[in-house]
Amino acid sequence: MKPGNKDKSAVNKIINELNEGVEHLDAGVERSLRQARAHALQQADKRRNFFSPSGRQWVPAASGLAALFLVFLTVGLWLHGSAPPSLQTTPSEIDYLDIIVDGDNPDLYQDIEFYQWLAHEDQSG
Repeated sequence: MKPGNKDKSAVNKIINELNEGVEHLDAGVERSLRQARAHALQQADKRRNFFSPSGRQWVPAASGLAALFLVFLTVGLWLHGSAPPSLQTTPSEIDYLDIIVDGDNPDLYQDIEFYQWLAHEDQSG
């Protein structure tokens, strides 16, 4: 909703009257307003110091600790061999994998225990 000329003139009139009222304040009211403003600015400075970059004195220390932790973690993993154990498969496991992947003979699954026994006998005898 756009303000019309009447609204603009009313707003300007209110602003002018408020400005004139401020110019004619007595000394006691003016002093208490200055004190309230100074107090509000002090509170704002305290709050701003915590959130401002100059007030964050703990950031460099926390960053240093994080970097130190990463160095210890890297060195520890490097010294203890961080590589995962490799997958070691026996030839019979590879054969089973070929049977499963090919899917040519589903009848072999019915006699899988026989083929396992046969492989075991072949290895022992």
